[in-house]
Amino acid sequence: MTTRCHELSMTWPGNTGTGARFIGLSETVQAALRLGNLGFVSQYEACVLMVMDTEILLLIGFGGGFYFKAKRARLDADKAELKIARLSQELAGMRETDRRRREESERRKQYYEENDISDARNQIRFIGRVDLYAVRPVNKEAVRVLYALEEWIRVNQPRWRISFEVGMGAFIRTSNSSDERIQKAAFSSCNSKRVDFLLIDPLGQPVLAVEYHGSGHNLSSDAGDRMRVKRLVLERVGIPLVEVPVNAGKADVLHMIDAVFAARSLVGQSVTSPDI
Repeated sequence: MTTRCHELSMTWPGNTGTGARFIGLSETVQAALRLGNLGFVSQYEACVLMVMDTEILLLIGFGGGFYFKAKRARLDADKAELKIARLSQELAGMRETDRRRREESERRKQYYEENDISDARNQIRFIGRVDLYAVRPVNKEAVRVLYALEEWIRVNQPRWRISFEVGMGAFIRTSNSSDERIQKAAFSSCNSKRVDFLLIDPLGQPVLAVEYHGSGHNLSSDAGDRMRVKRLVLERVGIPLVEVPVNAGKADVLHMIDAVFAARSLVGQSVTSPDI
């Protein structure tokens, strides 16, 4: 400070007059200079006041700078904390979503395993949880057709046999195709259908299919579509089809069967049983 006061005293503005203004100096420094010129304080004391004022201003400047830097740092820290909190919430949400997804996947897997009908253990479990009872495989209306078919067989082809409610997949096959997908789809289309009655020769070959259009035939909305598929399949494989209406009697059934085989005989297709 002494050196600084000496430097200031070398340039002391003593000739400026008591009313002079010292541009660029603080009010404290200007007051010190006036006091020195008026003789109220020595030049050294005035110099000390000037140096102290300068240092105070520097300290205030540094302090202000540190304050604003600290405030800015605090604001940045607050923003970072908010961002971290938001990211933490998002991460927690993602973890919760993943947990729920895994739980749902496990629940679906367990449900599938417990309800997989292809698993024999589930089949046994399902059967064990219900009451079972036997019913007629052929209803009262269709029984009349069954007896008529048996009488026709006894009179005309005693070595033939009759089956009922036969899935078409049991006696229909698809030939090899370059498109495996189409071949499987075609077989599934056949396998999902059944014929009411199927007559077979002594070698087990199907020779006649019979459909009875009873009172419950058209209860299903897709009955007509299913029947069209059956007709197409049987026609493609060359198995004749007899469709018996609901009010047909035994004589009507016998006449319809005779008419079908008579027509086939006319076009050279034999209905005689092979010797075995």
